[in-house]
Amino acid sequence: MNYNTYDVGEEYTWHIDADMNSPISDIKLTCLLNLSEEKYQGGDLYLFRNKEVKVEKFSPGSAVVFPSFLDHRVDKIISGKRATLAIWMHGPKFR
Repeated sequence: MNYNTYDVGEEYTWHIDADMNSPISDIKLTCLLNLSEEKYQGGDLYLFRNKEVKVEKFSPGSAVVFPSFLDHRVDKIISGKRATLAIWMHGPKFR
């Protein structure tokens, strides 16, 4: 698990969640929980598979689960503070 906070001006550019150092396991699923306690602007979550897709309605208390090999990013925070908890589910190495 990883608790992430984003303040004004912060973002997370395109990336995938992977465990490149493990010869026997991979991260299979990513679950993001929105734990924000204050309103914020910006900080939208985007996934990419053939095209960029904005995750709609990822408001406080919401969760989204997606395959960890999908590229994803978080837009820059314009105001407020965004907080999320990332939980990764591991499994056997992809072949």
